[in-house]
Order: sequence, then C-alpha cells, then structure tokens
Amino acid sequence: DNYGYFSVGANTLMHRYISLPEFITHLKLRASYSEVGNSIPNEVFNKGKADLATGAIASSTYGYFDNPIPETSKSFEAGFDVSFFDSSLNWDLTYYHTGLYNNYFLQATTGGKSKPVNTGLIRNQGIETTVSYSLGFAKDWMWRTSVNFSYNYNKIEKTYTKEDGTSAKLEQSIAGGKVMVRYDEGGSYGDLYAQDFKRNEDGSIKLVNGAPQLDTQNYVYLGNMNSKFNLGWSNTINYKDFSLYFLINGRIGGKVISLTEGMLDAVGNSQRTADARLAAEANNLYTATGEPAMYMSDGQLVSIEKYYRQVGGNTYGTQYVYNATNFRLGELSLGYTFRNLFGASKHLSLSLVARNLCFLYKDAPVDPDLALSTQNGLGAFDVFNMPSARSFGISLKANF
Repeated sequence: DNYGYFSVGANTLMHRYISLPEFITHLKLRASYSEVGNSIPNEVFNKGKADLATGAIASSTYGYFDNPIPETSKSFEAGFDVSFFDSSLNWDLTYYHTGLYNNYFLQATTGGKSKPVNTGLIRNQGIETTVSYSLGFAKDWMWRTSVNFSYNYNKIEKTYTKEDGTSAKLEQSIAGGKVMVRYDEGGSYGDLYAQDFKRNEDGSIKLVNGAPQLDTQNYVYLGNMNSKFNLGWSNTINYKDFSLYFLINGRIGGKVISLTEGMLDAVGNSQRTADARLAAEANNLYTATGEPAMYMSDGQLVSIEKYYRQVGGNTYGTQYVYNATNFRLGELSLGYTFRNLFGASKHLSLSLVARNLCFLYKDAPVDPDLALSTQNGLGAFDVFNMPSARSFGISLKANF
C-alpha cells in the first residue's frame, strides 16, 4: 500500500522573448503534471467487529480483497494567461486531462457481503476559462466583472475484470434496488437507471385494481447526475472606499432524484397531489366508484389516491427525476475600508456578507447541489435531506 505524491510544472512569459502587438500586455504559457494517491479504507481488512457492551463478535461485512491497489490520480494541465489594453482585459484558459486509476468500489455478492474491488480507469477531461474586465467609468468609480466557464467530459474506460476476463457488473443500489447508479465500461461516472411502469403489449400502462404496476425486471436510463457545464459571473463595484460585490453561479445539465417527493405523494401531502385533486374537482373527473381521478400519460383514467400511493410508495424513480440545472445569487456583500486607521497604509475593512441568498432558476423541487452522502453514487439523491442554508455575516480584515 504505497503511492507517491509529486508534481512538475513549467511556465514562460512569452512577451519577454517575442514581439507582440501593443494591445497585448502580458502572455504566459504554462503546463504541469501531477500524481496523487489514496489508501484503501482499513476497515475492509478487519476480520470482524467486537461489540464492547456485550462482548459479541460479528464477522466482517466485507468479502476478500483479491489484490488491493491504492487509488491513483494522474493529471495533466496546460493553458495560457493573456492580458490586453494595460491589463484591463484578462483571459486565462486551461485544458486538463485526469485519469483515476484503480478506483476503490464495493461489489455486491450473492453471499451478502460486499466485495472490495479496484475498478480500472475513469477519465475526465475538459476546459476551464475565465474572462475579466476592469473599467473606470467615472471619477472615483471602478467596475470589475468576471465570467468563468468550465466543461467536463467523463468516461469509464475500464471496469473491474473478473477471472474469466469479462467486465464485472458494478452498481450502487438505491431504494431497495429500484434506482441504480451503474458503472458500465463505456458509460460515464454517475449514470442513473430506474425501474419504470409495467406495460401491456400495446404499450399502455398496465393497471391492477386501478393502480399502475412496477416493472422490476427492466431498467431505463434517466441521465447522468453530473453537470457538464458550470458557470459563474462575479462583479465588484467600487466608489471611493465603498465596495459592492455579488456573485451569480450555477450549472447546466445533470439529474437529481427526489425520493422525498415520492414519499409525500404516497401520503397525499405534496403540492402535486393537491393540484391533481383540485383539477379533478374542477373538471369533474371521477372513477366509476366516485374517487377523484386523473389521466395518466397514456390517456387512462385512474384514481389519484391509488396512483400516487403506488407510484410514490414504491419509488418509481422515473417519475421523480428532475433537471439539476440551476442558477443562484451565491454571494452579496457591501463593504467599507477605513484607510490609514492604524497608520500609513494600515487599513481596516468591514463588510456585510450574505451567501446563498436565492435561486434565480431551478427546475427541481430541492436544491440540486445538496448531496445525500459523499459516498460513491449518492450525490444526486434527496431523501429528506436538510434544506440548503442561507447565511449572513460580518467580515473584518486588517492590513498592516
């Protein structure tokens, strides 16, 4: 169990060696390479656990780890920084390529134990870029604005290989196996699958006693939990010793599944079920037995209560997947600098800071950026998660 931590990098200031147009103030090229590692958790090697209160010994829940190899991440980056018009306009661009080798994962086995394995190779590559501009648009006024953008492409190049040479099936089971996060060779890290409606031969949803049924034999692809695009826009406006700052940030794409919504549907406490009952009353939609009804996607009329008790109570993941795209007012601050308060060039800055103030756009009923757990595959699930917090504070900064 050993691995190295090392990195190497180089950069050069091109404007010192070649003649550039006058509007280019600065040009730097840079590149770097690094490797880092991560140990296998010690608990997978324990033979068992002892209950200190009773003295009982329980066998380990982990299977035999055939050939444990530490995780290794190998990263390469290259890019440039360029400034224009006496550094009023700045642009930096970075390309990165990262390979995660021997990723640690737990494979479910028929014996009930989780078998630790190394999964092979997961590759990430993409770009990160920032453009900023500073403008003195009036006496004592300065505005600095900055836009950043990133794109990431992820692919599982190789998974755990069994003794017969075939790729093993690796997946994270959610909600009793009704939702799966799969790690298939050729797929992407974070691919989501779920069981869907059982259907008749003509494609219509199969009903039993007026309620839809779950097809437990097949899974449908829902999308990937990770967003490929992330964006941010920050602005700082200065007037004399006053400073106003705000940040808008967000992501585009990705999926989030809210099991909380399913549970609320099952007991009739969600906004969705309330709207369905009101629509049934307004449109005189009732079943033959007089229950408030609604039309399903295939046009069949079903009892609202039976539908949501079945769909919500049995976690039909296909009905509770949402777009994770969101933009929010991430930070807002107002500050003042008391210059030379403690002597020449010794300042004190006081700021009122608010973070995570509000969403400007959100499709999901929950905060898509909250994770159920940091464990593999649990970043896109809401199961009565704590709500996201809005914070307010005061910042003091002294410069001596």
